[in-house]
Amino acid sequence: MAREPNLATVYAAIKDGTIVENIDAFSCDDLRPFLPLFVFASFSAQNERSPPEASDTLDKLRSRLMGFEQCNTLVQLVNVDMEKILVELSDCSHCEQNASSKNTFKYATPYEKVKTVAAALLQLSSSSAAEQSTVTDENFFGCEYPVEELVCAMLTCIRRCPQRFDVNFIVTSLLPLSSAPNLIAQLLCNSGESMESVVEYLLSAHFPESSASSKQRAATLLKLMSVDRYLVERSLERLLGSRKNSGLALSVMCVCLSDSELLTWLLSALIKRRPIAAFIRRPKRPAVKLLHERISEVMTSLTSRKGNSEEESRMAQLLGALRVVGGAQLSVEESREWTLFLTRTECDDERYICMALSVLVACPQLIPAYGEDSREVEESLMAFFDWIKSRVASDGCSPTLRHFVLLLSIHLYANNARQLSKLISSNLYFKVKLDTRALSKLRGLFLRHAITERELAQRVSSLPVTRTLSIAHKGFLPAHCVAQLLTARLFAKHSIPIHEWLESQIVECRSPVHPTVIELINAYASSCLPADGSRAVNEPLSEKFIEGLFAGDIVDEDMLVPRLLTFFFMLSLRSKIDKLDTASAFTYPYKPNMETRLPIRYMISVMSARSDDFQALRSPMLRVAAHFYSSDSFRESEIDRFLEAISTDTTRGVLYMERLEWSSLRTQIHLRKCVLHAMRVAIKHSMPAPFVASLTYVWNRIENVETVEFLEETVNALSGERITHEMLCDQPLLLYRCKDDVFKSGPLFSCFLRLLSFYHSAGRSILAHKLQTASASSANRQDQKAEREELARSLLGAQDSEMVQVLLEACWRFSNPEVQQLACEHIHQMFIADPVLLKLVHFQGYPVVMVPMAVRLIPSMHICLDFVHEMLALADMSKRLFAIVLITELAQQYRIEHSCIRVDLVLDVLWTLCRVLPCEEVFPLLPGVVPALARMMTVFPQLKDDVTYVLKGISKTATARIIASATVLKPASCPEQKLIAEIDRVIAKQGDNVSYKYCN
Repeated sequence: MAREPNLATVYAAIKDGTIVENIDAFSCDDLRPFLPLFVFASFSAQNERSPPEASDTLDKLRSRLMGFEQCNTLVQLVNVDMEKILVELSDCSHCEQNASSKNTFKYATPYEKVKTVAAALLQLSSSSAAEQSTVTDENFFGCEYPVEELVCAMLTCIRRCPQRFDVNFIVTSLLPLSSAPNLIAQLLCNSGESMESVVEYLLSAHFPESSASSKQRAATLLKLMSVDRYLVERSLERLLGSRKNSGLALSVMCVCLSDSELLTWLLSALIKRRPIAAFIRRPKRPAVKLLHERISEVMTSLTSRKGNSEEESRMAQLLGALRVVGGAQLSVEESREWTLFLTRTECDDERYICMALSVLVACPQLIPAYGEDSREVEESLMAFFDWIKSRVASDGCSPTLRHFVLLLSIHLYANNARQLSKLISSNLYFKVKLDTRALSKLRGLFLRHAITERELAQRVSSLPVTRTLSIAHKGFLPAHCVAQLLTARLFAKHSIPIHEWLESQIVECRSPVHPTVIELINAYASSCLPADGSRAVNEPLSEKFIEGLFAGDIVDEDMLVPRLLTFFFMLSLRSKIDKLDTASAFTYPYKPNMETRLPIRYMISVMSARSDDFQALRSPMLRVAAHFYSSDSFRESEIDRFLEAISTDTTRGVLYMERLEWSSLRTQIHLRKCVLHAMRVAIKHSMPAPFVASLTYVWNRIENVETVEFLEETVNALSGERITHEMLCDQPLLLYRCKDDVFKSGPLFSCFLRLLSFYHSAGRSILAHKLQTASASSANRQDQKAEREELARSLLGAQDSEMVQVLLEACWRFSNPEVQQLACEHIHQMFIADPVLLKLVHFQGYPVVMVPMAVRLIPSMHICLDFVHEMLALADMSKRLFAIVLITELAQQYRIEHSCIRVDLVLDVLWTLCRVLPCEEVFPLLPGVVPALARMMTVFPQLKDDVTYVLKGISKTATARIIASATVLKPASCPEQKLIAEIDRVIAKQGDNVSYKYCN
């Protein structure tokens, strides 16, 4: 839709009150749409009593209006008697009034015109919503009338009788008309106070998508916002948040916003990933076509300007956002225009340069592959890169631009897609994911014209080192730059010395060690040796530097990290030299006795003790150190002393075990036999806790990498029996033959659980494999398969149940809190993996005394609340007692409504048992129940009366048993007397207020 600047200009002058002062500056065509408003302001009978100071203003306005021939008619329209019209309309039907309205309106008197319009509006107000939505151009308002007169008549109705003629309703009724946007816009221009409310109403209104009102709503809103610029920003926020209004929002931005505003709003919407970003992907939509045209206009406007502008950098950023975030599809011509705009050399703004480079990298598809356009674009790119090269080399270039171009050059040269994406994303403020294969053409042009390999290496070698470099430093550091070029062997290729820079950076390193420093040292060591047929190498660290670094106090904390890094470089270099071809003439560059003067043991011990500070360095350092300094590991003679010390000298055994704990994994695997011997000693003798803790730590490390043979040997060491791997896979319960000392020590028990988990899983896998490979007759193969699977499930269920039972028994038998915690955690994992196992174990039962521990330490026990009531129906009294104790313990652990319901059920069951069963049958159950019920009086106070009543019933049962068997006097120590005394103590403690819920 085309702009109407004059309409907007006149409306703005009316709003700010300068219209009368500047009325002569507007042409008659500009003022004609606003004649109804001007007539109301100057000739309305309601304005006859205007103050004297306003007379001059009105006279000026009236004199200008006299130049319009329709002015007299409009004056008569605004001064009709609306009350009389409404009275007349109420006396006749609307159909009669509008029978000839279409043909007579043009020639009717002003009074009849207003009456006709009022009748038409009232007829719409009396129509149903369905009838209003079907209004077409055949309606009265769809005919061709003098627009100023029609608008003036409607304005008269609205202003004189606002209670009968609602402007929002009128606008809604007019929407289906083809002329609705112009008619509604002109009506609201003359009723300025309604403009904002109508726009708000239309934004909130919902119409069927296929209706004419829905289509005209967008066009009307666009027309209104092009008139009143004040409404644009407020409306755009709402439109951008709705997916259905994306097309309207885009049209409003293209039509109603200036170039600068368009850049701001559209860029913000794309960066925030508003729904409009997905809308832009469809190039055939009218709003998207309008956007492409507007973008071309803005680029043309910016290109024609002279000097630098912030808008150029924002425009470049917007082009990238449209392509990357919005996925805008471009024609060949548009790609050419965008690329030529991004490669301008007349704009000296550094922000524009950075943005343009970022967009070119983020959108390599802008560069055509072949053809005339390809040559033109390629020439423009080469000129742009040559200009950047001279710009960066000049004295006026800022450090920011130099830094960006340098990082871009490094990442392009190294073909590092991850770092390149990170750099471009941070500059464009939206995420960019790059494919280096698509960048091949741009990469070649950039590295030929913007910066050469030698220039890149020289600039990187002159970068300042990072002071006090540690893991706290974030972002892309100079160390990253040097490491990438060292990996590419660029310094050696162009004979640019880098060892002095490395020496300075190593001295500035601190703990915790930055991971990039390790990559840097490794890359530097590799670059000091020939590779791929090239003899060009870097110069290693100088002997003078190394000797000076290690001079002075051995325990100097400030020198610890630089010394460790230097030593790591020496070992890495030595390791790589050993891997070279024997025919190579390259030798170790340092004196043979230099390393003998280094405090190697001290440095490695400190690094091992402070694992957090040297997390990145510890593993690679120990790997190469163990290879060259095996003398610092256990020697064969020391192994014998180690085995002897474990059995005879406890103190020496602890020291040897702690030393083994801090050894490398290679050493620990080498001493696996010693570890197994230590296991036997720990089982046979009571060894100190530090010894057992170090032993289990080493065992866990070896277990992660060793074969199943090590696990089998561990089982033999813990049990003292010969149990094979096959036997354990077939029957994992054989593990319970381990000595009792395993179940008394938390660390040893953790190793036992690792073995149990392994063989439990291995047994299941082997059984599943047997089921799949078992042969079956073709006649009833499915039945045989189902039968085997059922038998396998039964076998596994029985094994798992017995496994849980034995673990619970071990917990209770040895009463070690650490063992109990570990066992219950393992049982919890088994219950979570198979909830049916939980039900099976509890229906089988276990000693009642173990229930509190199980409920307290196994989190998944709360599942029992779903089925424990079923156990109360079992005939076995011991199972009923188990269920009652389980319910009370669960209720005490989980004080929830579900628990309260189960406790209430227990009371019902107990009361029924006491009433129905003989005393001889029910009495064995009662002594174990009373303590559990006593706790429930505190857990659920609302059940206190019911519990008290049941306890009294139990007391009566015990009394009846005494009376029935009282051939002799019962002593006070008999079970019945003890039970009665216990109940009396409970009731006396809680009070004796009973509500007697249960009655006979």
